[in-house]
Amino acid sequence: MSWSSPVVVTERGGRHRFSYTGHPPKSELLPNGICTDALSHILVCDRRTKTVQMINKDGQFLSNLLIRPPGIFYPRRLSYDVNTHCLWIGSYHSNKICVYRYITRRDSQTVEEPAHRPDGDSFSSQTSAWEYR
Repeated sequence: MSWSSPVVVTERGGRHRFSYTGHPPKSELLPNGICTDALSHILVCDRRTKTVQMINKDGQFLSNLLIRPPGIFYPRRLSYDVNTHCLWIGSYHSNKICVYRYITRRDSQTVEEPAHRPDGDSFSSQTSAWEYR
């Protein structure tokens, strides 16, 4: 028995646009937290891989935004603040919240995709995370 679930995206009228099953495709995604950012990326916490995956608005995998964030061993909840461009990530077992900034104000004002690593691995950032307990 498979315990996976796709992320299903629909148009406003309810018509199916796409289903995202994880990376690599059909990898039995277990989505738990989901949100969008200022660039219309869809961010998904995957319980199975313990990552935050970034896909574009058409369902194409862009990168593992975060792989095992410091202090967050089970990322479960996401929230994106459009004013500060911070991504808030809540952990299941540690009761911690980490805050990351991966989009700059300049990025949010352009329509182009931000630069992603060519290997598709974790997103590289010079900004450290803040940890709240």
